[in-house]
Amino acid sequence: MLYTINKGSNKSFPLVPVFSNLGQRNFEFEITFNEDCLYPQQIINGVVYDGYNKACGIAFRLFKPNQDAAMLGWRCYNGKLYVVPYFNVDGKNIYGTKETEVQVDSSIMVKIDVLDTEVMILIKHKDDILEQTQVFRKMFGFLKIVHLINFWFGGQLPANQNVSAEIICL
Repeated sequence: MLYTINKGSNKSFPLVPVFSNLGQRNFEFEITFNEDCLYPQQIINGVVYDGYNKACGIAFRLFKPNQDAAMLGWRCYNGKLYVVPYFNVDGKNIYGTKETEVQVDSSIMVKIDVLDTEVMILIKHKDDILEQTQVFRKMFGFLKIVHLINFWFGGQLPANQNVSAEIICL
């Protein structure tokens, strides 16, 4: 499905519905970033805003989807697109060990596994593993409701142009 964030907004449309977990521990996404995801850096009063956006993922708090979550972070930096595994545990962001450049119009797979004592994120392009990282934390046990995270731009600033991606929850 095509998700678009309009210029001046943070949210994408259409919105992702709440997903009833019912014991599911494995989540897979296929994502293709469109060329419009190569946005110019935002600089205000000499400050460069280059934080991570959210592409897809899962959250364990329904009304605070950016807390206690496992997701794929993405950003454009110097005209290139980068992704990184991105966790939020107890309100603190934890990033994967490396940021990986990906090509627009080329799909990547994101797999999130919720295990008993850890949550793991695997990012692949075709058969190549781009990044695999985990956080050792039992994330709210195993709730019955897991919120799928919307395609989202920034945190501090809204999108400075329309951006879009094809995202499929497998």
